Amino acid sequence: MLLGVLGPFAASFWFLICCEFPKFYAAARDGGQVNGGVGFHLKAIGKMVFAFLMSGALAFYVGAPRFNIASAESDSLWFIEMYLAVFSPIFLLLAWRLLKRAFAGRQTCKCCRESVGGANLDELGLCSHCRADALNEQESDEEQEAWIRKVQEEFGDRQWAKELRNGRRTALRWKRRILSSR
Repeated sequence: MLLGVLGPFAASFWFLICCEFPKFYAAARDGGQVNGGVGFHLKAIGKMVFAFLMSGALAFYVGAPRFNIASAESDSLWFIEMYLAVFSPIFLLLAWRLLKRAFAGRQTCKCCRESVGGANLDELGLCSHCRADALNEQESDEEQEAWIRKVQEEFGDRQWAKELRNGRRTALRWKRRILSSR
């Protein structure tokens, strides 16, 4: 009984978290923030209402007809079906994202993961910006290393210095791949 009544509330909460997490993760990764205006909040409320109604309708559809059956096997099956029905909005969202990623495949840059058209990628799967950045990266760049040391020592930001070093390593790795593919 509680699963059918409280389950849609939990499903709508986790559906909202699953919908919004990629936006906040991308903003944190890029050093920005997500603008939380009125439209953002209305979309969030709409997503929660959608998940609540879908979850509640499926819980009623699955749970109501079999609620009075008294065998132990059907009880365990009923709970499994109810969990699947209650959390189906989340499962559908995750399945949609997997399908979208699988069919986008060759249309995203392998370095920056930005979506670009397949015609805008080179033979290695890099967009023009990442390819140009990789080719312009130098093996030993004293100016870049001095900047990274300044960030780490003077500014005291070890995480930023680590990200800068990782970016240089990634660009150099792609540069070697580009030059070896010619």
